[in-house]
Amino acid sequence: MALPTTAWLQEKFAPIYGLIDSAGEPVVIRENNDGVFTDHAAIKAKPNPVKLEDLVDGSTAKQGDFFLICRANSFPVARRLEQKDRVRFRGRDHAVINDDANQHSIGGVVYARVLHVRG
Repeated sequence: MALPTTAWLQEKFAPIYGLIDSAGEPVVIRENNDGVFTDHAAIKAKPNPVKLEDLVDGSTAKQGDFFLICRANSFPVARRLEQKDRVRFRGRDHAVINDDANQHSIGGVVYARVLHVRG
């Protein structure tokens, strides 16, 4: 059995990320520039809460954290977000713990960014 090609994987998986726009929740990226926050237009993200049973000793994740999966092509900031930046989600500001653009990529094409947020 032959392994699937990169092109085949991209064709099959790319449409799945479009579902974030219909099933996701609005989030606002708040970019911190020397203490002045720039609020970008809201985008959609699929929230995944960190559950107690998913925690691992030594991990940076804590109960109450969220992983927000955001479509890369709608993400308003080109640079990687840092801990000084914020994400407004469900009416509250959340600190950015990590911004991962590698987890959801196929053949060098980034389909989603995963924001680990706390707040």
